[in-house]
Parts: sequence; structure tokens; C-alpha cells
Amino acid sequence: MPPKRPHRKSRFGCDQCRKRRVKCDERMPRCTNCTQRSEDCCFSRQQGLQQQHQHHDRQRHSSVDDASSLESSSPGGTAMRLEAARRSSLSASIRMSEPPNLSEQPPSFPPASDAALMHHWCTETCKTFTVRGADLFRDYVGREALRHEFLWHAVMAITLLHLATDAQGRVAARPLVHAALEHLNQSFSGLRAALRLISPDNSDAIYACSLLIMVSGTVSPFLPFGRDDETELPAKSVLRIVDFLKGIGSVIKHSRQWIGQSPLVDAMDLLEPQLGTGEVWPQAAVLRGLLAQVVEPGSYRHVVLEKAIQGLETIYRRELCAASWVLHADGDFREELRQEEPFMLLLFLHFGVLMSGMDGMWWKRFSGTKMVEELSTELIGHSPEWDAVTNWCRQQVGLDSLLPGFPPPYGYE
Repeated sequence: MPPKRPHRKSRFGCDQCRKRRVKCDERMPRCTNCTQRSEDCCFSRQQGLQQQHQHHDRQRHSSVDDASSLESSSPGGTAMRLEAARRSSLSASIRMSEPPNLSEQPPSFPPASDAALMHHWCTETCKTFTVRGADLFRDYVGREALRHEFLWHAVMAITLLHLATDAQGRVAARPLVHAALEHLNQSFSGLRAALRLISPDNSDAIYACSLLIMVSGTVSPFLPFGRDDETELPAKSVLRIVDFLKGIGSVIKHSRQWIGQSPLVDAMDLLEPQLGTGEVWPQAAVLRGLLAQVVEPGSYRHVVLEKAIQGLETIYRRELCAASWVLHADGDFREELRQEEPFMLLLFLHFGVLMSGMDGMWWKRFSGTKMVEELSTELIGHSPEWDAVTNWCRQQVGLDSLLPGFPPPYGYE
């Protein structure tokens, strides 16, 4: 049995972060959250412990810097029998998307048996993308999974995550999530090997595996895993999803051209089968008004954020699947999120609403709702107008208002 790990969760965050129930980085004299929100920052629990924390921070940052140096100096890429341009792109994508190593964190009790998981796959999880495509995923992908172990692990992973989203409580969900991530590790290992030699024999399995991993990577950051369930700042969870989808999206793009006349050739078209209505997204006008208040019109940032609003409009009209908003995101888009710019978080709040109500698929409904739930705690209190918009987004996914009494803004009725 591995030695018991020390408890790492700090209870010495600033008073403001503790009141808002978000993770504090404990940066002195004012933490990052309070700096970004222009608030006073008070560490009432750290009186008398400042020197101890400063020593701990120096050790922690030194360890992180050493680990980063080792990681940045490691050789990258695995040779594939593809042209050089694809080779480096696919290898980097797989490394970007890999889940954590789980060998030191055993589940508290065994998850469902393989037979039970296959039954759930055949009756429920095969409808993950759309009911119309259930037969394709149940029969064809199921048969391919029996031929390719990396695809079988991906099927097991997404089925376990599906069960975890329906589990009654965090204790019941944890071993399912742990088992799912173990299967994802195995799936990544096999997928990496398969990408060294893509052929007509394995191209369907690679493509199907990439689709299932895409869904798994969207759901897993919002599920409990560790015994302490130490959580990240909401924006960090969303950023992890963005980076993950960008990585696996590259694999989907390159493997799709190999599937030719396969039954999977139209799989992406099944993601959101409803035809677009051409209707105007009512919330776009309100968002553009709020954008003009915080970013100078015509500036480069304004162009980046306006493009993001246009992308949400495209999703609302069903011209592209919801994941495309993230898959097509450029570096400027991700940098806005990485900097935790409030307006980008507001856009992701609306993305969560659109995801949750898109087509009834369990993973979109779950991920969209969780995205709104977590990001709304970051944005509430920004301004009365933003609070009204934030509360409206929560109500759209079935959550209670954080500040009752705010009427919805114009365009949100």
C-alpha cells in the first residue's frame, strides 16, 4: 500500500476568496483574484504565519520551476509514417491531451464490471452523440472496439464517466471517475502507437477513439476525483478543456481524411442534427453592448471578442456543432481565457447555456451546466448589469440565482 499522502488543501486563503468560495492563490499582499476584481484583500487567517507561508511558497515555486525545466527540456514527438507536417502536429496533440498518471491513487471500491459497462454502452452511452446515430456507435464502433484495444478503453472510459454523472453523490462518483481516467491513460497509450502507422485497418478506430476522448475530456474536469476534491479556479478548468479539445481536434481532423467510405464518414454530422433556423441570437446585442463598455471599440481586443460573439451566434443558428467554437479558437482567444479576462468568462457562461440546451445529449447538458455553475461564482458581483446576465444564465440551466431579485436585462426575457 502506498504511503498516505499529506493533506495539501490550504485553509489560509484571503477573506474575500473564502467568502466567494473560490480557490485563492494566497499571493501577498493581494491575491490574483482580488487584483483582477480591484478589491481589498485581507488574510485574517495568516496573522502570525506570514514567514512560514513565505518559506513554503519559495520551496513550492522552486519545485515547480525545476519540474518545468525538466519538462521543457524533454524530447518531443514520436516518429509517424506520415508527412513531417502532420507528424509533429499529431504527436504534440496527443501529449497536450493526456490525462494525469493515476497509479498512486487507487479507487476506494471497484467500479462496474466490464460486462455491466458494455451493457450500459449498448443501451445508453451509445446515444452519446445523437439518438439517430446510436446504432452506428453501438454496432459498428462496438465491433471495432473488439478489434482495437485503444478504442475499447475509450468506450469503457466514456461509459464510466456517463455513469459518474448520474451517481448519487461525490463518494459514489469518485471510483467511477478514477477507473475512467485509468482507461483513458490506456487509450492514449494505444492511440499514440496507432498514430505511428495509420492505415485503412485502424483509421476508423482512431477516428472513433478521438471522438470519444473529446467527449471524455469535456466532462471529466467537472467530476470529483481526489479524496479531498481540491478544485481549481473555474477559469482553469475551462482552459484545460479548451487546450484538450484543441489537441484532440487535430487528431480528429487528420484521421478523418483516412476513413474514406467508412460508416463513420458522416459521424460528425450527427452531432447536432437539428437544422439551423437562421434566427437572431437575442443575447448577442446585450453582449455587444457590455463589450463596448469594457473594451474600446475598434481595438484589437475588441476584434478578438467580437469574433467570439459571432462564433456563439453561429452555434445558436446550428450552422456548426457547439464544440467548433472551441476547436476553431485561435491563440488570442485562448490567451484571453488564460488571463481570466472577465468578458471572456462571460462569453463562456453563455457557451455553457448553449451547450446545456443544445440537443439533450447528457455530456453537453452536464458540462454546460457545470460550466455555468462554476464560472458564475467568478463573475457575480462584477456590476449590476453583469449580475443580471449571470443570474439569467444560471436560471437557463436550472440553477438558483446567486443574487435573487435582479430582473433579466433587455434581450434576456
